[in-house]
Amino acid sequence: MKQIYLFDFDGVISDSRKELYNTSLNSYLRLLKKNKIELNRKFNEKNSFYGDFLINIDLANSSSDFLILWNKIFFEKKFFLRKPIINKQMKLKYKDEFYKYRKKTKQENLNTWIKYHKINTKIKNYINNYKNNRNIYIVSAKDKPSLKLLKKENNIKIRDENLISTSKYESKKKVFQKIAEKYKKYKINLIEDSLENIKIGNKLNFCCYYATWYKRSTINKDDKFRDIVITDLKKILV
Repeated sequence: MKQIYLFDFDGVISDSRKELYNTSLNSYLRLLKKNKIELNRKFNEKNSFYGDFLINIDLANSSSDFLILWNKIFFEKKFFLRKPIINKQMKLKYKDEFYKYRKKTKQENLNTWIKYHKINTKIKNYINNYKNNRNIYIVSAKDKPSLKLLKKENNIKIRDENLISTSKYESKKKVFQKIAEKYKKYKINLIEDSLENIKIGNKLNFCCYYATWYKRSTINKDDKFRDIVITDLKKILV
């Protein structure tokens, strides 16, 4: 049976936690300011919340999910004078701020933005040495211009047409469904660091692999997938 491979980018090919932290937090603060949501004196913008971010990062499976993550952190730290309301409209506003801020960062200091992404050399080598790059895709919540830029800067040999951004969607579900329909005669291998996205893949009969090299999440023994180490890719990419 023919096979295709779907790699997530952030958390699988790249350790992008610092970029996601910077983009998501600053987008959140901009959103609060625009919506006149005040914070009390306990909040100090100079403080680092990176540790809190890493603890809660599993809450974010898409750009708009970072709104939920930061609301949780700020609420637990009692920074709000009044707790903001989370609804679909607010999530859309946050998503818009998220991509605007990323674009602004790239325009103002592109080299710094690129350095926020630590490409995993071993994974890159497995992908670059694979016999048929037509069968390898990146399916990521990152916007496509960013994916193209990072691919080029780091010499990752994946075709531009195989870069699939889900940034326009609320989740990867619709994109996964389209891929499942298009490649229904193929074995579809999904390499992801999000349990929620893996659960979507399972329902579509993807062969799912949980990439845990940038996190410490635990797996339930009843789940229909297994965690992999990087060297397992040698066995998977056949």
